[in-house]
Amino acid sequence: MYSWRITKYNPEIRDEHGYYGKDEWIMMRDIGKDINGEILSIDEYLRVEDLYIGAVLEFQKCNNIDKFTASDVGRFRFRNQKIKPSKNMKKLYKKVKENDIIGASDLLDIIRLNLRALLNCNLLYEDDMFVHFGWDYYMYIGSKQKCDNAIKQIEESGLFVEEFESPYLNTVEDEL
Repeated sequence: MYSWRITKYNPEIRDEHGYYGKDEWIMMRDIGKDINGEILSIDEYLRVEDLYIGAVLEFQKCNNIDKFTASDVGRFRFRNQKIKPSKNMKKLYKKVKENDIIGASDLLDIIRLNLRALLNCNLLYEDDMFVHFGWDYYMYIGSKQKCDNAIKQIEESGLFVEEFESPYLNTVEDEL
C-alpha cells in the first residue's frame, strides 16, 4: 500500500529530524490569532480546510470508493467554536460510532469534524484506502492505487504531498 502525508506545511522548511521550522496556525482555535504578522481569518481557515477535503475526494475518486467505515472513533469537547458547526455536523458528532458506514452525504462533515479537532475518526475502505487525521493539521492517506493524478491535483491546489508512512498505520492495519 502507498502512504502519504498531506499537509499545508512546506517540507523544505523541515530540519534533518523532520521538525517544522516556522510558526504556523495548527487548528481552528487559532482563528483570530496573529501568526508571523498575519491574523488567521475564518475565510483563510475555511479555504485550507476545503483543500484538505478536496485531497480526500481526489483519492476517493482515484480508488472508485463511495463510502468509508468509521474506525477508532473518539470525541473532543465542543467548546469555543470559532465557526458554527452545521446541524448535520452536530448530529454526526453525537451519533457516529465504531464501524458506522460514512457515505457521500456525511463525508464532508466528518472530515470537517476531524480537521476541527472535534472528532477523531479514521476512515477506512476495506484494504484499498484509509484516511487518518493527526494533530496539528496533519493528514495521512493510504491507497492501493498510486493515484498520480490525485497527487498532482492536490499539489496544484497548494497542499504538500510527501511519501510518508502514517504513524497510525498499525492501528489502521489492525482494522483492515
